[in-house]
Amino acid sequence: MPPEEISFIAVKSNRCGITRRNALSLLSGLAVADAKCQMRSPSLEDLAQAPIVLEMSGAKAQILEPSARQANGEISISIFSAVGPLSLRQVVSRRRPQLLQRSFEVFAERDATFNLEFRYAFPEAESFYSWRQKEISKVSLVQDTGELDRTKLDAQLFPFAGSVSDGILTGIIGDCPAFWDNRSQQVIDPERRCLSLRTGDGTDDRLVTKIWGDSSSFYRGNVDGWQHMRSGETRVFDTWLFQQPVRELYDIRLAMHRALAAAKGWNDSDLTAILRNNAYLQVRRNLLRDESRYILTSGVNYGWKQWASDVFLAGLGLGDEELLAEAVRGLFWARLNFEDNSQYYLILSALSARSGRRPNLALCRRCFEFIRDHEKQGAYIPPRGQDPANGLGWKSYMDLFYYDDGDSPISNQGFHCGAMLAAKELGLAASENDFSRACAAYSRAFNTQGGYFPTSTMRPEVFGGDALYGEAITFAAFGRKSLPDDLVLKHCDHARSIQSPFGIRVVCKSNGDLLEADQYGPGNPHGLPPEKAGAYVQGGSWFFCDAGTWLSGLVHGMKPELVDSLLIDRIQKELAYSPSFSESIHTRTGRPHGNILYGANAVYLWLRETIRRRLGQNGPDLVSVAIDRYLRKRRL
Repeated sequence: MPPEEISFIAVKSNRCGITRRNALSLLSGLAVADAKCQMRSPSLEDLAQAPIVLEMSGAKAQILEPSARQANGEISISIFSAVGPLSLRQVVSRRRPQLLQRSFEVFAERDATFNLEFRYAFPEAESFYSWRQKEISKVSLVQDTGELDRTKLDAQLFPFAGSVSDGILTGIIGDCPAFWDNRSQQVIDPERRCLSLRTGDGTDDRLVTKIWGDSSSFYRGNVDGWQHMRSGETRVFDTWLFQQPVRELYDIRLAMHRALAAAKGWNDSDLTAILRNNAYLQVRRNLLRDESRYILTSGVNYGWKQWASDVFLAGLGLGDEELLAEAVRGLFWARLNFEDNSQYYLILSALSARSGRRPNLALCRRCFEFIRDHEKQGAYIPPRGQDPANGLGWKSYMDLFYYDDGDSPISNQGFHCGAMLAAKELGLAASENDFSRACAAYSRAFNTQGGYFPTSTMRPEVFGGDALYGEAITFAAFGRKSLPDDLVLKHCDHARSIQSPFGIRVVCKSNGDLLEADQYGPGNPHGLPPEKAGAYVQGGSWFFCDAGTWLSGLVHGMKPELVDSLLIDRIQKELAYSPSFSESIHTRTGRPHGNILYGANAVYLWLRETIRRRLGQNGPDLVSVAIDRYLRKRRL
């Protein structure tokens, strides 16, 4: 995925040769074009020397000037005179012809509280952009709005700011917020023709105890808008500068993905770039708990907490064992005793143990005992959630669908089968017979008359679009099938015949129609009539569920060519409006819904690669090849 070069080519065709007048005209045109190019935006090299502003707590901000410079090939170093307890230097390196890394190394001789601001001026820019849109007035953007008193802040997951001149985007990207202690900020000011990246917003200390959507008292910590370093500590703030031709917001977003992926080294395909970026940008410092240094959040508005399910889905897709191990370490019991989080945790722990890491066996044992306590004849029957206000919800990943007491959601059962294999591998009191019982319960749920797996054992009339992704994940993790081939193939055939134009509905009637408002579970206030439904749990299409369905079909005998075509079609629908994977697609409109950059979808990378390897499928992944071709055509 090499960056596109920018060039100007002038051609004059004349059978009689180029006349003096034509030659002068051509030279004049080239001169004008060159002047326009020089005028429209600064070079990346010039931008790499843009002002750095240091603000110490309680002191006036000051612009730093380098006291010495060093150059070594493609790397240049600027050294700044010490300011108070801080010593700083800038390191600029070329990653690609149109991509520079600009890093700031800060060393503290004593404890220090400070912020850095990296300012960029674009006096000739025609327009300014964040990830979310063209910005026409000043805006200050953060990456998290999960605190109850910060839910209305302007936010974007991608720490980006950019300007466009004559179709050329100049973009500035900050590193994942986790590595800036969750304090990154971008300021875009179109009126002053400038933008900046900041390491904090300078707000005063505040005590955080409540997170949006969470009624627990599990989280507590003091947070402010400043960087804090201890004596002797060194910290690095990475940023990247890039330029690319663009036409619209879609191109701008794709250019961001390509730049960040190239900088981080996971740019083997656009598909990998988009999905892995989605996961990487969810990493946060664990500022409100003590179990780990990092966690994996679920989106801008979810706050600094994590689910075992999203740790699994985003973490495995991220492909960074160290960050995944930290996120797993950050899980605690109160985040595991609802939905299918205990099953996810056991499978994660088994995978972690294989890679040489020490699992928390005490917590694994508690999870295993929990799921055995809520099992009946091999079927997992989740209890009600921790918050009584949630009623019969929060029993599966699709939290707002209500399941009656005693019901067994089928989406959980694939993970339940995998949890039995994980518990056995971890040396807990699990046997092969436990796995067989769980698989038998999974098979019994099949609606023989309808030819599909329903959403739960008590709701056979409701098609379960999420019934197989746990089965696919269990096969990827352990190489074992949890269902007979014929049942999976029948379910996949039924899904193909009833899926919406925008993907499989996570729940729907057996013929594919949206449910009635009273069909979302007993007393469910979140039920919607068909004319208002079609997104999220109310009939939305979730990419990782759809991908899991087709990959489970591949494991059980679907033709690879058919599976590839189904995956390509579904991914193209995901990318139709934005180069990103959203929480769900609205199946009446095709529009993305919920968090547009949803990290859980990154599990596709691990799932696809692992299943292909287990099935002995070698060579290029034709799905990735097709998606790269699709994105190239969009730009032509």
